[in-house]
Amino acid sequence: MKMKQWSGYAKYLVLADRNKSRLRSDYVGYLEFGKVIDALQTISRTQSKTYLYEGEVVKKPITPSKAADALVKIEKCQYDQNVEVVAISLGIDVLNISKNFSTGNR
Repeated sequence: MKMKQWSGYAKYLVLADRNKSRLRSDYVGYLEFGKVIDALQTISRTQSKTYLYEGEVVKKPITPSKAADALVKIEKCQYDQNVEVVAISLGIDVLNISKNFSTGNR
């Protein structure tokens, strides 16, 4: 099956697994990731320094061109660091923190 035919969730799981991505690889992470995608789309379409997120005016953490580039990469299941930047700035929980810490088993 070609990537164009994959579901959004399937693409997300591949993205979360590839390229040392720090994304959570569960369904809740996928749902939260949708919020980041919405924010990236909004950021990429407007040239102002702020945008509206859930009824609040928020300062853009990245430029519209960086947001557009991130969206292109995501569509190809390639990770982009700007996903983290946007997620953190909005307090969206898409990161798999456990990948950054030892489990204590040595």
